[in-house]
Amino acid sequence: MRKVWGLFLLVHLLISAGHSESCDHQWQQLESTSYLSSLFTDSNNTYWRVRFRLPKDSKIALRFRGRFSYSRYMSFNVYDQITFNSQYSLADFNILPDSGNLNPFLAGASRGSENRNYTVWVVPSEMKDKFSSYSNVMAYPVTDQESEFQYLEVWYRVYFPDMFSDDNGNVSLPHIESFDPDTMNAKECPERGEIQPPGLSLTNSPPSASQGDVFFYRSPGANIYSLPDNKYLTSRLTRKKNEVYAFKFRNPQFSNTYFERDKFNADTQIRYWSLCLSGVNGVTGECLADSKAKISNDGFVNIVVGGEEYRKEIESLGFNFISRGNFTLPVIIYRNLLSTSDFEGNLDKIPIWYPQGLNQVADPKPFAAHHFIGDYAPRGAYCSWSEFIKNYCGVSFSF
Repeated sequence: MRKVWGLFLLVHLLISAGHSESCDHQWQQLESTSYLSSLFTDSNNTYWRVRFRLPKDSKIALRFRGRFSYSRYMSFNVYDQITFNSQYSLADFNILPDSGNLNPFLAGASRGSENRNYTVWVVPSEMKDKFSSYSNVMAYPVTDQESEFQYLEVWYRVYFPDMFSDDNGNVSLPHIESFDPDTMNAKECPERGEIQPPGLSLTNSPPSASQGDVFFYRSPGANIYSLPDNKYLTSRLTRKKNEVYAFKFRNPQFSNTYFERDKFNADTQIRYWSLCLSGVNGVTGECLADSKAKISNDGFVNIVVGGEEYRKEIESLGFNFISRGNFTLPVIIYRNLLSTSDFEGNLDKIPIWYPQGLNQVADPKPFAAHHFIGDYAPRGAYCSWSEFIKNYCGVSFSF
């Protein structure tokens, strides 16, 4: 009897000391494989999320304990469950490491350090002040709605893992623990909330392709779980699957971590860029990431989008090739992650293009990105395969 009572006391003390309930089983991986993905994900990257359903008046605190990934970028985001926009974002360079550890995403830091642990907290927004002495605290909004439940959704992203790393950048998923935010005692992990994809927002749609030009327009990335550290340019292709789309842009200086593992170089213009071909339904086809792209001698990236049957010949000519897939209405998405404020090609310089429902303005061309950032904006033309073979759709390329 004495042993049983002693065991009870030990368990009680562990709970009172902050012993927690594991929520690791609630991680859900968002598909990013080409042609199987949704929500315009980038197939070079890895996306995980948890979504909890809480009684409306209930509160919970979550602790994420993990290791900085061997990758180009990582972040946590809390998403509003009404707008599907980021309510709170915590990027890698803003995450303070645990005592005695190092953040490998800081300029000059050793990317190979084994001591790379961190702790991130997610707490109710009205209780954020109580956690002011903690590091890496994110707040989640308490939804004011008639439903008897509220939802908490947190995303964890790993961008462009290093060569020979696994999809998570050679670290385990962050360990999730649940607490009562008032007492900090253990609290049972909430039940999983089913995730319903948001409806596609017309505010993200670029103008229709016309007159043979390939122009790109700034997209707000609204209401689709977009990443606030990213800025997006988009261009819509026509329905004609026998056409070829040829364009180029000046390559921004990026942090090439894919091949280089010693030090993190933050003295660049952007952290990462990619091009993805997607359908208007949000499914992603083929993507091209910066470190895998061919760069011309004069610093340009030359791209051709076309039918898969053209791949070998186009690549033999020295182009980067992206398949248009079988999408009825393809869209090209150009991502720039964490541009520096003084970068000449910063996409923030471009006004966001908002289509006017289904009836767009008469001439969208003045909104095209190249008017604001010059050669850093993708620009080109589209034409038939026979015309492309003759003169590359009239676009001047160098190799």
